Amino acid sequence: NDPREIDPAALRTGRLGDLVVYVPLPDEMTKNAILKMGLSKLPCDNNIDTNDIIKLTANFSSSDVSEIARKSGVYAMSIMISNLENKGVNDIVPITDEIVRKCTAEITPSLSRDEILRHSQIHESFSHRNTDKSPQIGFR
Repeated sequence: NDPREIDPAALRTGRLGDLVVYVPLPDEMTKNAILKMGLSKLPCDNNIDTNDIIKLTANFSSSDVSEIARKSGVYAMSIMISNLENKGVNDIVPITDEIVRKCTAEITPSLSRDEILRHSQIHESFSHRNTDKSPQIGFR
């Protein structure tokens, strides 16, 4: 995923160099939508404050935020299995705000600050390349 590791010949104009796409980390609104979507098909308590939880996700990628929902579902299921084994209770355990916060705290961002800075610098260097998109004829 690092364009600096690609053969420079492949990055020349007219090849892959025109296709370099920088996808920044999602903003809070996008992360909130991702978390809500991930939780939408799971049994959830009505008191989950996704707006507040998202404030705990600095430097989280989209997949990191998706992992919060997945991990929360697995955690609630493990409580349900424990209840069944220990108490004989077979009730669905809804995902609560507390569960989501606990799972959020257990996840570390997949990108370090240094990696985020490096990707931003790569984006800058590629965005300034060949701003003249007119077709080139002949030799330089």
